[in-house]
Amino acid sequence: MNAGDWVRTREPLMGFAQGPSVEHGDGAPREIPAGAPRQVFFAERTAGWVTIHYDLGFGGSLDPYRVEAITEPEMLTAATPPELPPMIPEGTPEHS
Repeated sequence: MNAGDWVRTREPLMGFAQGPSVEHGDGAPREIPAGAPRQVFFAERTAGWVTIHYDLGFGGSLDPYRVEAITEPEMLTAATPPELPPMIPEGTPEHS
């Protein structure tokens, strides 16, 4: 696996929340659900560990914004990137 590859978790994984402040949850243990499509952030070649990030919904400016987990490659399967919504051409009413 390489950074940028898309993967799915085989089972729930525990990671740690990342955000702007400890008072609002930065560093707290959080679960990444099984089957969640994620992008590989870093793959350590010597030990074989893989770092993935799981984005959290926007809960507010002080809430954690993602969960980082470090796992073995065997806990992940290859996945396709999620489909992005179509771009709205500039100059259309929906664009503004």
